[in-house]
Amino acid sequence: MDYKEYRSLVDRAGELFKNKDYDGSISVFRSLVDSDISDVDKSMFCVNIANACDALGRTDEAMVWYSRGVDLENRTGGFIAAEYRAAYLAQKGRDMESVAHYQLLMDRANLSEGDKHRIRTNLETLENRINKR
Repeated sequence: MDYKEYRSLVDRAGELFKNKDYDGSISVFRSLVDSDISDVDKSMFCVNIANACDALGRTDEAMVWYSRGVDLENRTGGFIAAEYRAAYLAQKGRDMESVAHYQLLMDRANLSEGDKHRIRTNLETLENRINKR
């Protein structure tokens, strides 16, 4: 895919999402995920699809897309989709699952000190929330 087409599709999907046409944005983002673009970009578009699924109340489908994004980014050494997935689980009140995913992130060798601090802070917040129950 050439960059002009890529940029046009990204802009279109973003506009559809902004206008709350979540199914439309999913369709365009999905075409990008199914294309020959980089796994880094595909991973982020999986996160965008997960966000659209969530906006439609389709939590299970959102989780599938987060996982697909994580699988794609694992090929590149990234962890953005994994962190979004952990945060999403916390947002949905699935604290124990979220903790498990954040703990997996802490095992990664490619985290900056800032990344480690942010993840530790999220873990502490979740553990405090769990302990208050």
